Order: sequence, then structure tokens, then C-alpha cells
Amino acid sequence: MKFLLNISFLLLANLVISQSNSEQNNNNVTPATNNAIEEVKESEKALKRKKESSNERASKSLDATSVEEDQNSFEFNYSAYVNAPIKNATSFQFLQKAYAIYPENVDLYDDFMAYYEMSDNQMDRKTFSTKLYKSNTISDYLIEYNHNVLVSLPINAILFTNGYDDTYPVWVNQDVKNVRKDITIININLFKDDEYKEKILKRAKLTYNKKNQGIDLIEDLMISNPTKEIYLGLTVDKELLGRLYKDLYLVGLVLKYSNQPFNNLALIQSNWENQFKKKTIEQAPSSFKEKQVLANYLLPLIYLHNHYMDANELTKAKEVKDLVLKIANYNGKQNIVAAKLKE
Repeated sequence: MKFLLNISFLLLANLVISQSNSEQNNNNVTPATNNAIEEVKESEKALKRKKESSNERASKSLDATSVEEDQNSFEFNYSAYVNAPIKNATSFQFLQKAYAIYPENVDLYDDFMAYYEMSDNQMDRKTFSTKLYKSNTISDYLIEYNHNVLVSLPINAILFTNGYDDTYPVWVNQDVKNVRKDITIININLFKDDEYKEKILKRAKLTYNKKNQGIDLIEDLMISNPTKEIYLGLTVDKELLGRLYKDLYLVGLVLKYSNQPFNNLALIQSNWENQFKKKTIEQAPSSFKEKQVLANYLLPLIYLHNHYMDANELTKAKEVKDLVLKIANYNGKQNIVAAKLKE
């Protein structure tokens, strides 16, 4: 099933991007806050309208009686798979039949990717990642953004993601572009499947309390595995961020969980200067979605600008300030963002 996610989440009115002086003097540490990352309701509604208008899920508009009458139709078989409570070999037969009827339907590709991910079939996941990439339905902005997510991470890290836009383009980067295939991606929606959960946690060698579910489980995983490099995407549930914010550190386009302070500003700078691709960042967006993608850079760019100011690297600070204000302007946040930039 496609889990479409609104990835424009920065409500900067309550954003706290600095600590007290005593904390900032402690290894130049700047943790994230529980108010730094929230969903934008207006964006969510716009995405919903866009999704409905483009008929991403044809089955939703079908008459139930006609679907039941034609069990050999694409609509019947696709609906049967989407609505199956468990995605297993039996339900997968419906998806395969739907694909046989209508192999050009791009909306099927992510369903195949999710199923093959859950069944640990990386070769076939790559096949459909390639199909999805070649369909040109994922924008360059999302491809580049998720490339930058991956390069924000250390070797063999584990990253929790939340939806479509921060998961499937990551897999495309890994499968098609061979970017950071060492990273383990755990999509929280797929994580609800118990069999997949046990399989991927065993593969990642993570210990946890089996009684926990949902965000309780994710919180437990992060706390109970202090030697593991575990990260959260910027789009994860804000309730989870609220629970962990005291131990979350922005290091690029991901949040690192650490119960020990460290110099995250140096990592933000290194990732920006040495790792990130910036082609789409420097372009003028032509769509609402592209503006949303760029909005995800606001938080790290604010940190980076202020870090350059503290280091008296004024030329770099000016370049970042111009960029962050331009992105903020695209998303109607210029006044809020400007107030957070050091002079």
C-alpha cells in the first residue's frame, strides 16, 4: 500500500535552535526540540486533494457491486490486495494478478517494493525500484533530498522513516543509484507487521521488549541499544520526537539519538560542505511539492548559518542566509526564519 506522506513539517514559530550559553559551551552541542518538527495541515490537505484528483487509488472510486461481479478485473484484485489485513503469499497473488492485467500502472510499483522488502527479497525489490525510477513519477527534488538523507548517516546506520516520500525514494537511491546500501531503512508503517518487525530487528541485531508496540517500541529500541547508530527521519511522529527530544541531535537531514552530548554542528557543516548534492536546492521550485521538499532544509540551514556566524565565517554565513531566506519565502516562513538567524 502506498503511504503518502506530507514532508513539509517545519512550523518555525516555536522553534528553539539554541541552548543556554552553558550548554552551548559543552562541545558546541545543539539538540533538537520537540517543537522543531510538525506537520503543516494546509500542506496535508493539498496533498490529499492532489492524490484524489490524480486517482492514485482507482479502487476507491469503484462501485462495490461491480467489483464483486468481476473477479478477473484489475480493480477487484488490486482492492483485494490493498484491503488484505496481512500481506503474505496468499494476498500477494492478488497483486500479481492485478499487475498481469495492468503492468503499466505505476501505482503498483511501490506495493511490490513494500512486499519484497517485507519478504527480504532485495533482488525483486530492486526490479520495481528501477521501474518506479524509470516511470519519472518521483521528482528530482525527492531523489536528491533522500540522497542527502542517506549521506547524512554513518556506516551501517539504522534509519526509521515514516511514509512514502521519505522511504521509497530512499530505496530508489539504494537500489538504482547504489547510494549507501549499507543503511538499514525501517519504515514505521511496514513495521506494524509483526513478522516483518521480528525479521528486520533480528537482521539489525537490535534488542527490545516484545511487549512494546508502536512508538513505545521505537522509543525502547533507541534507548535499549546505546551502541547502535539509530536515527530518525525528520518526518517521524511528533509524539515520538516529543518523548525523545532531549536526546535527539540534528546531524543533517536526520536526527541522531544519543544519551551522550557530541558536536553535532560539526557534522551538519561536514555534511553540507562535503556530502550533500545541491542542484535542486539552488533551483527555483515550480510546484507546491517541490517547495515542500525544500522546506525540509530550513532547520539544518538555520543551524549552519548560526554556526558560521559563531565561527566568524561571514562569507559562508551570507551564502547560507540568502539560501535559507529564499526557501523560507517559498513556504511563507521568511519572517519566522529571519528571526532565528544570528546577526
